[in-house]
Amino acid sequence: MLSFQDQLLQVINQTKETLYDNLEKLKEDAEEPFEIVKDITSAATYKKLCKAHVLN
Repeated sequence: MLSFQDQLLQVINQTKETLYDNLEKLKEDAEEPFEIVKDITSAATYKKLCKAHVLN
């Protein structure tokens, strides 16, 4: 069984490309500097972006 840290690193490695692509898309779509999302670790923000079909 993997430690929590190893599990977390595995998830990051499996999703880092998609996360990066999504953050780049958000940056490109932003009309104002304050709209640029730099972090989607907030569950509420993530859910809102998914519901708006901004993220895959």
